[in-house]
Amino acid sequence: MAWADLTTIDAQINGLFSCIIFGFGIVLFLHLFARYWKTRRPDTILTAVAFLTLGSAWLGGVGTFVSVILTGQPLEPKSQVLIFSWAPPLTTTLWTYLGFRLVKPRFQYYALGVLAVMAAIHLFGAYVLVPRAIPQKTPEGETDLGGLILYYSAGNMSYTSYRGYLFVVTTILVLSASMFVGLMFLRLSRTTDRPETRARGLFIGVGAILFGSSVIIDEIFIPKGFFNVLSHLDIVLSMVLLYCGYILPPWLKRRINLD
Repeated sequence: MAWADLTTIDAQINGLFSCIIFGFGIVLFLHLFARYWKTRRPDTILTAVAFLTLGSAWLGGVGTFVSVILTGQPLEPKSQVLIFSWAPPLTTTLWTYLGFRLVKPRFQYYALGVLAVMAAIHLFGAYVLVPRAIPQKTPEGETDLGGLILYYSAGNMSYTSYRGYLFVVTTILVLSASMFVGLMFLRLSRTTDRPETRARGLFIGVGAILFGSSVIIDEIFIPKGFFNVLSHLDIVLSMVLLYCGYILPPWLKRRINLD
């Protein structure tokens, strides 16, 4: 099945949700950026940028979806890698730093250093190794960039599945950041006596773990049909939970009786 075929339901789901997730990230960024001008709190602008980078991880899917609609052809595989590969390492680094800044400020710079090294390894693969790789065709007809990246064309227009170097580094980045931060905040929600801190810890903890697990399931198992929709909705829900946890907006405080 051609990659550019938008008649398949999964291709439409992947493309539409890529646009939704990216657009939602921009909306949250603009909302928090406006909030920053009122509060002038560094955490607010950092959270705004973190949401922007999180949504930008789906830029490759957005670019291909729009390209197929306008021209009938998807973006070149290398172009997709160059468009979005900066986002996963940057967003995991930012979210981890924000997590430690709130819960374990003594260790925030140690965590930042570890994630920065892993991000540098990821970026080296995406922007140095991949552009030098020679595209080849596998027996199944998929494009294999020198054994570094495998693109699935069977109705998965918007998604890139990593193999080898980049797959391992990306998996470690996402899982280590989301799970570690998620468990750290869930532990905080159980040990604190402050209701507001307990609520923050619960929202951020569940949101971080849900995001990490949903992304990894998407990349490894490439769900179809209903499960494809469900996995994308989980990602959107995780963004909502992260927003509620880091910002704890007034309407939510009133809803859970924190005012």
